[in-house]
Amino acid sequence: MSDIPYVHTGRMRNFITKILRREHGFTITEITAAMMVAGVLSGIAVPTYLGMRDDAYDFEAQSAVNTALTVAQLHYATTGDFSAQHGACGGTTSLTDDLRSLEPKFEFVTSETPSTGPLVVSVQSKKTYNAHKESLGCQAFYAATLSQAGNCWVGRLAVEGAYVSADPAAIDFVGISTNGNAYSGVKATSTTSLAAVQSMCSAAAQADVAIGETASEFFPSWNTVQLP
Repeated sequence: MSDIPYVHTGRMRNFITKILRREHGFTITEITAAMMVAGVLSGIAVPTYLGMRDDAYDFEAQSAVNTALTVAQLHYATTGDFSAQHGACGGTTSLTDDLRSLEPKFEFVTSETPSTGPLVVSVQSKKTYNAHKESLGCQAFYAATLSQAGNCWVGRLAVEGAYVSADPAAIDFVGISTNGNAYSGVKATSTTSLAAVQSMCSAAAQADVAIGETASEFFPSWNTVQLP
């Protein structure tokens, strides 16, 4: 006689049926509900994450601009203005070489060269003029940097001066926080494409547009403006 106990066939069938039912997958309704919940959560979490990431990218580029202005101050202490030691006022390779020697972490590029990232800073120096339209030399400095979020950030440092042109119709800077640091930024919008922002993220292009020399005032803090 076999040592294996007898198991009733009907009971075994019922037992197997219960197991199969218990391991059965979710219903279509349950799956649909789960997908809806996941979609809602993704719709909230993903934009929040992307926004925080872009803010971090922008802060990185803004910090680069601030560092460039600090380096420019060190350069000014040596030369007496923002011109290159062996060159004229502007955004020449002589100026970028001088700045790079003070801060090798950054790739300083000429004023006409667009920035391609937070460590690539486009720079330019410009003359300023007193109230009598007399040149004070290269007393203004500009730095533009493109963030990984695709936004262009630009800063201006001015030591002295009331105008940036000898033209009698030049905008008067008196009373609008002319000297010191001023900042602005350009972001892609419905009318300004990302490619346009990237191609215009140079000190030469942004010196007049973003900082506001053609718009009657300098911005006292980071601001968003559109390209014309």
